Amino acid sequence: MKTRVDGGSGIIEELDSGQTKTMETGADDDGSDIKKELDNGKTNIMETGEVDEGSGIREGLGSGQTKIMKTRAVDGGSSIIEELDSGQTKTLETGDDDGSDIKKELDNGKTNIMETGEVDEGSGIREGLGSGQTKIMKTRVYGGSGIMEEIYSRQTKIKETGDDDGSDIKKELDNGKTNIMETGVFSEERPWSKPEISEKLKDLLACFKVEFSEDPDPFRESFVRHIIQDDMRRKLETSVQSLSKKIVLTKNISTKRHDLPTVEACVFEIDVVYDGDQFCATEKDASSNEFFNVNEDNFTRVILIKGNSLPVVDAKLIVYKKYEHVINKQNIILQHEYEEFDDVAKFIAYQMISLYCTFVESVITAFTMHLPKMISEYPVESLTVGKIEQICLRVFERIEDKDVLSMDSNRDWRRSLAAAILTEMRKREEVVANASLINSICQRTVNDLNCILSELEKFQTSVHPSDQNKQIEEWLKREVVRDRSVLKDHPSILKYITGYRDSVNKKQVVKVFLKCEDKESEMIFKKSCDASKHLQFEFVNVERSKDKKKEVKQIRLRERKAPAVDSSTRKQLKLIIQEHRKKIYALFSNVVGIRIGKARQVGDLIQEEPCIVLYCLDKCLIPFGEKPLPESIAGWPCDIREEFFRFGRCPTNCPAQSQSLPVPGCSIGIKSDSSSGSAGFLYESREPNNELGDGFLTAAHVAVKDLKKLYPNTSFTMANLSPDDNIIDHRSPPKIQGRYYRVGRVVEALFGQREKKDLDFAVVKIEKSRNGEKEILTFAREDELILGEDIVTKTGITTGTTYGYLIEDSTSLKMEVSGVHFDGCNSYEIENIDDDDPFFLEGDSGSGVYVIKNGSQIKPLGIAYGYSESTTAVCNIREIVDELDLQIVRYF
Repeated sequence: MKTRVDGGSGIIEELDSGQTKTMETGADDDGSDIKKELDNGKTNIMETGEVDEGSGIREGLGSGQTKIMKTRAVDGGSSIIEELDSGQTKTLETGDDDGSDIKKELDNGKTNIMETGEVDEGSGIREGLGSGQTKIMKTRVYGGSGIMEEIYSRQTKIKETGDDDGSDIKKELDNGKTNIMETGVFSEERPWSKPEISEKLKDLLACFKVEFSEDPDPFRESFVRHIIQDDMRRKLETSVQSLSKKIVLTKNISTKRHDLPTVEACVFEIDVVYDGDQFCATEKDASSNEFFNVNEDNFTRVILIKGNSLPVVDAKLIVYKKYEHVINKQNIILQHEYEEFDDVAKFIAYQMISLYCTFVESVITAFTMHLPKMISEYPVESLTVGKIEQICLRVFERIEDKDVLSMDSNRDWRRSLAAAILTEMRKREEVVANASLINSICQRTVNDLNCILSELEKFQTSVHPSDQNKQIEEWLKREVVRDRSVLKDHPSILKYITGYRDSVNKKQVVKVFLKCEDKESEMIFKKSCDASKHLQFEFVNVERSKDKKKEVKQIRLRERKAPAVDSSTRKQLKLIIQEHRKKIYALFSNVVGIRIGKARQVGDLIQEEPCIVLYCLDKCLIPFGEKPLPESIAGWPCDIREEFFRFGRCPTNCPAQSQSLPVPGCSIGIKSDSSSGSAGFLYESREPNNELGDGFLTAAHVAVKDLKKLYPNTSFTMANLSPDDNIIDHRSPPKIQGRYYRVGRVVEALFGQREKKDLDFAVVKIEKSRNGEKEILTFAREDELILGEDIVTKTGITTGTTYGYLIEDSTSLKMEVSGVHFDGCNSYEIENIDDDDPFFLEGDSGSGVYVIKNGSQIKPLGIAYGYSESTTAVCNIREIVDELDLQIVRYF
């Protein structure tokens, strides 16, 4: 049996007849209660006392006997006394400020010993569990840990989870049933690490040293080693060097504010979320008063901003405006979770170096001014060696050193220094001394201290944090539009970006993307912008910019001919894109898509090699407050290509060609809404009692009125949206007076991520039954797709039946609709066979895309939802269709 005390957690294990059951409970700072009754192979969990005061665990261990185990937690350590069987008592002890060691003796004549590592970096528990078998349980601590345990049929299954901002402990317990118990929130006393700093800064911090100059002349003794003693030097070096490995963050400011200097930063977490109308900053903690009311200038405070729906700079601006009154007055760093923590590390290092520089300056002043001055005030005949010692101590007592030395050692250097000075004086003058003699004795020390001070100040300059006030000035340049209602009133304005066209000359540009030629919108947009800013406007009609994309077209043609990326490399690149995409979108607002590529532009040449394609709005424009686009990601080269992606919903009615039952490609839309899209696959329920019935599939952004309630991972039914509010009409052709015919209602939908894929998917149950000969279609499997070669087809209301190339199965796109930022992760990407005959246009959203096999056989692939000039995005719906127990059908 083992108990681990670190903010309050206990792991209790029963080892019975060679079988193992593992249970864990967690609690917050005030302790945990665990009672355990183990009787006849059954497990009951009851209560224990408080960790702070000690805890008792009462166990009934068969035959009505009661054994008592008590734990006592003192100063981060614990001793565990266990009574195990046959009246024998075995005592185990663990405890460590920075980790834990757990030793266990488990009866039946055998002893198993387990040790756990350091809590800061994670811990591992290795257990020998009978019959020579070993089970391993590991927990990872980053401000909290979650352990999910499944215990089925008296077997132990152990899983691992990690969390940056809190702790969740989940248990699945026995007999085929699952019970989940969650405990507590982030323990404020437990710090966590954020090691994400640049390699350049890591190298700089890791190499930091305080070095003394060596002089071969024995008669020119320096007292610098008596001043900056080894413990002081090691403390500074170790503290600064530790920042190269990790930055320790904590929420508990009350216990850290008086422990200066510190390598920790106190954080106050803020989530930037969309509340239905706009993005806003919400506090995750209730300790804002304590955080903002600290007055210590040397304590590092960080507002840690979280949220992946907005670019980093925009999110930081929202937080800045909310806390502007305190941020401007205090040294508070605005840090986004996706940014490197360079400024936080620099700020901590800078403050530590500043304290030591102040200390060294004080010592230099004492040697050059205070000590000679005090000695000069005494008559020469009264300056005995004893008097000199008293004067030295009085001068050195004035030097403030509490920020650079521990309380136990802050007087040692003064006495050591005074004694060293007297020893040196005795070599020159046995009875009396004067100011000139003191100056002569101390000059070498002053020179050495000045050398050390110079090196410290040089290093301090290299770790000087960025000027946040200047950064904020750059962020505010993004807000060029004074009246944002202009964007709603003029739908031809699709998007705009602001930044520097020339990073050297700092030419400030506003680039506006228009759906069509609209001079009136251009004029009104200019008038709505801040006239005080010197801006250059660029208006781009996205429908007529094809001539400017010759470079991209050449790369596309080269990619078609390039050899396929091998499966191992594709797998690696997929993982990289999956891991980095949200961070890339957040850090670079210019980027609108990411995928695997087979060729890239290198100077004037096109080079065939695996790469990561970054689709951007303008590869020569750097948005205000951001860095240039990356040349590589995780060691893989990037190819930057300009594209503009948007959803394919038609803002106006695209009438159908008949008024019969909806067929794939016909026009559909939400009742009382002028926008429209296309009907996709026809479906039937596999089981007659399925509430989804029969109908067709389409895109959620076409069929659901309130998309905000679905994003990022809530289904239509989970959001409690009413089917009666999402009636779907079938639009008739103009010759039948443009009538709308009700054909069904939305019964399920998803608009966001599910199982590592982003879905734009809606199920529309039709009003009337459909009869006729039909065929059940099976989805195309990923292992039978040939990227770059497979031909696909779709039928939409705008373009009709078209064909294209399937070029990618893991494309990620960033688009916005109805105020929601959609991340189309792991989408299929279809390329036009001929740009003059596009595969997909506005109004085609929701159409079903099929892959053609063996010349004529068609297999469903997914739902088309977005497009650019040359490509179309299709979401993979195979898993969700199976999950809903539906099947795709085609009628003849």
